[in-house]
Amino acid sequence: MDRMGKKAVKGIVVLLAAGQVLLTAACGKEAEAMPEGGRVHREETEEREGEEVKITAEYLKEEFGISEEELEGIDLEDFLEYFEITMDNIQDSDLSFCLWAYREMLNGKFTADYSHILEGKSRENLTEENATDMVCFVWKRIYSESADYIVMDFETQRVFAGRETGYVSLLTEEDVTAEADNALKEQLISCFSEYDVYSWWDLPKHERTGEGHGGWNITIIFTDGRACYIEGENPTEADAPETLIPFIDEMWELSGVKEY
Repeated sequence: MDRMGKKAVKGIVVLLAAGQVLLTAACGKEAEAMPEGGRVHREETEEREGEEVKITAEYLKEEFGISEEELEGIDLEDFLEYFEITMDNIQDSDLSFCLWAYREMLNGKFTADYSHILEGKSRENLTEENATDMVCFVWKRIYSESADYIVMDFETQRVFAGRETGYVSLLTEEDVTAEADNALKEQLISCFSEYDVYSWWDLPKHERTGEGHGGWNITIIFTDGRACYIEGENPTEADAPETLIPFIDEMWELSGVKEY
């Protein structure tokens, strides 16, 4: 697949997040859109016992046990650029997972990517006035190696949801759990009022201070490209909104995922 084809796939394709929370740990940095124009070449080298070492196929096989099968058909330079894997972060990268995800992306398996939906968008608070302009709602709770997620995309009319099962950047049609129609949107807006969600953006403390287990965030995108965003360390902490947990329980019901 050529670069424009891959860019088109990413345009269709995921969240973190936390946008770059989970694949940051797995792959150096969560997958982003391909750069415009030609490939930006960057040699990945390190000094080891006086010898300049590059990230090559042989290096990956020798140092990390990557197999010929895993590397077959992979444009290594593209792969490294895509996940921004360098000598500085390669030791912390799950290379086998990254190679698998890269191959699946090239094969067109991943059809939705909500990991970078905040990029380039101005932010504002959620209000009763702008709630009706909502086109996408994303909930994430981050764990050490996975995440809970609920995505209600009213433009594509798809709901994606999963408990401790994956990433909002690696979603497929198999992850769709419900239809994001106008009725669901009305129910979601009703929940904003019922659980006093509009007041959350006025709380004095709602930002995460680290990457601790259980961190959460909510992103809402509007028709004009604006967005609102809120995050916290843990839904059970004292500084979390009092109605956060019952609100999210309701979101699981609406998403079609009712059992833990």
